[in-house]
Amino acid sequence: MKPVTTRRSTRLRAIFVVLITSVTMLAAACGDSSDTEPADAATATISPPTTIPIEPPVDGGTADAATATTTPPTTIPIEPPVDGGTADTTTTTTDTTDTTEAEADLVVEITIIGDIVSGVGQRVEVELGSIVEVTITADVDEQVHLHGYDEFLTLIAGEPAVMVFEARIPGVFEAELEGRGQRITEFEVS
Repeated sequence: MKPVTTRRSTRLRAIFVVLITSVTMLAAACGDSSDTEPADAATATISPPTTIPIEPPVDGGTADAATATTTPPTTIPIEPPVDGGTADTTTTTTDTTDTTEAEADLVVEITIIGDIVSGVGQRVEVELGSIVEVTITADVDEQVHLHGYDEFLTLIAGEPAVMVFEARIPGVFEAELEGRGQRITEFEVS
């Protein structure tokens, strides 16, 4: 004998299935977080380092010889914390060597007080390809512009500021206080 199915019993079954599915999904989403520390902010975890081919192998071999590995940050904030706290995130970074931190071939120290520039002559001779480190201390907040190289350096009154550049373009290049239009010196690169 066939059971009698009514609309009401069909609806109840559908509601029961939806309810059970929702509870199951909610429980799965919560998971066991005993292995992790509580987060102060919503975060997303990025996948571990990935190896990608740089270019296809020329000799028909495997791509193992021509690969690079990238390491992204492990955790990033998605949005600020709701309770107004600070977002604590952990990131991993790779060390990079900055050419500006290389030992300078030429070190120039300049002091500017009013219209008086001291510590350097009208023109500084620089060997092509050398690393030049310029330290400037001024009595005003200003910006230095090294023409030709389009290097800029922000000065804060009384604090030394450092500009490092590689003398890769031959010629004569003026360094000036941009706001005042005051020439500091010229660098002759040859």
